[in-house]
Amino acid sequence: MRYDLVLFDLDGTLIDSRDDIATTGNAVRAGLGLPPRPPAELHGFIGEGLARFVSRALDLADDDPSLEAGIESFREHYAVHCLDETRPFEGVREALDELRRAGLRLAIVTNKPGRFTEIVVDGLDLRAGFELIVSADTTARRKPDPLPVHHILDATGVAPDRSVLVGDSAVDVATARNSGVALGVVTWGIGDAEHLRAAGAEHVFERPAELASLAR
Repeated sequence: MRYDLVLFDLDGTLIDSRDDIATTGNAVRAGLGLPPRPPAELHGFIGEGLARFVSRALDLADDDPSLEAGIESFREHYAVHCLDETRPFEGVREALDELRRAGLRLAIVTNKPGRFTEIVVDGLDLRAGFELIVSADTTARRKPDPLPVHHILDATGVAPDRSVLVGDSAVDVATARNSGVALGVVTWGIGDAEHLRAAGAEHVFERPAELASLAR
């Protein structure tokens, strides 16, 4: 077996949370008297953390003094609605089960705030088998900084060359390269599939069932 540890991104990789996030983004806009944005446009803002999503959804600079109010509004709405439409991608549960049976160690590394990560992972019954879950606020810096991945490697004692990060965005590509672990990209998530296929990943997964190949 090539790897001992598989680190998964969450949103867009294991779960399809796009619609709940976009709906919340438009709810925040509505609260400010702004018209809705197309969901597909808001989907493109996912992956760089909550503050970045809200700033882009509201067309605000990252240092705009009104940004914090928008973030708090997002938190309030999303806490109630983060499981309205969010589900694991079809085939993900079965692939995770096969990886566990093969003895691979599993972890999640996400830029989702910990509060929401916990709600979603528990609400979808995905926690079993994941040794560690590292969210945006678990470490001092988030992806694409290598710190979240190195935190997991240190905790598990697994070397970078025995580890692979699987994700669906340019952030995940940069995180794997910055961390010194292998890269697997999935083409069913939020990121542009053609750009991901061209990213030079060690593994390209076109459907969730193919994730099980990491056990072979």
